Amino acid sequence: MASLQRKGLQARILTSEEKEKLKSDQALVSDFKQQKLEQEAQKNWDLFYKRNSINFFKNRHWTTREFEELKSSREFEGQKLTILEAGCGVGNCLFPLLEEDFNIFAYACDFSPRAVEYVKQNPLYDTERCKVFQCDLTKDDLLDNVPQESVDIVMLIFVLSAIHPDKMHLVLQNIYKVLKPGKSVLFRDYGLYDHTMLRFKGSRKLGENFYVRQDGTRSYFFTEEFLAQLFVGTGYEEVISEYVFRETVNKKEDLCVPRVFLQSKFRKPPQDLSPATLHHQVCGISLNTLHRVPTLGSLWLGVRRRREECEQKLGGDPLGMSPRRRSGKSEALESSDVVTPGCLLPECPAPVCGVRERYPSGVNVVCLWVLAKRGALRLSFSK
Repeated sequence: MASLQRKGLQARILTSEEKEKLKSDQALVSDFKQQKLEQEAQKNWDLFYKRNSINFFKNRHWTTREFEELKSSREFEGQKLTILEAGCGVGNCLFPLLEEDFNIFAYACDFSPRAVEYVKQNPLYDTERCKVFQCDLTKDDLLDNVPQESVDIVMLIFVLSAIHPDKMHLVLQNIYKVLKPGKSVLFRDYGLYDHTMLRFKGSRKLGENFYVRQDGTRSYFFTEEFLAQLFVGTGYEEVISEYVFRETVNKKEDLCVPRVFLQSKFRKPPQDLSPATLHHQVCGISLNTLHRVPTLGSLWLGVRRRREECEQKLGGDPLGMSPRRRSGKSEALESSDVVTPGCLLPECPAPVCGVRERYPSGVNVVCLWVLAKRGALRLSFSK
């Protein structure tokens, strides 16, 4: 039995048989059943740990190898790092970390009260080095147990996939409050077309890339694009995101199991970003990459949510929305449009909005207004 691993930026390519299987499995679980699964999510995870105790998942000794931040993010030798493991289970990641690095204090929480009790019963559990508590990350405020902006690293390891996609942003907003500015969230979870996704039989599909297991626990399979939009839309900067492809090969039985994970790092922006700094970051890039720009990413996505507000306040059409016609010509933006130098203004009529201005020369320019901490930033887009 051998295991091979590689990383890449593109999702796994399916075989024709796999494509046919996914195409045929389109029937969704009923709305009634889906609502029941959501209501009983905690109970189903509690029953999972009752059946499996602490024996289901292997200890994750690979975290320091895959995420160098766990070793290199200290500002000086001997600095004590404060980490939060959001969704710690029974401690398969927590305790190997504490054993390897004595200069770590860890907060750890889990949805399942039973899992939290297993962590507390572990001989390695030391209240001087860690604090574990039960928490529903979609509604329980982390600030009840973790001081604001006190955490150096947040770990989301095979956690977000168990949460309904409509509520994932609530988790990211929650951990954002306790993460220090400039510090990172380390993410690893199931990727699109993982072997376990292809093994789901009919009647197990809850939505796009979202499935339910026989025990009632759920699993979402991430694409890089979906994850980036989710984090950036909540205010984080994308540092790196890549698929991890692992193949477990049994030559004797001629068996190959293709596993796909998505491994990423996202950063909470530093606090001292001025409009001038923001302006410097975006000038000269195309619109199709603007949503990845640090700090501006969440504002860019916010344009779509504020269309009516922007139209009322500016009488213009927000960027990325429907074309606005003048003189019989469509003036919709294209992804090839490039940011050119704009100017700083003391005020902004709306948090984020885009309007097309026509200059006497006949050149159309679109301005994106971004409300910053110290004034507003006006960016011009032209071809």
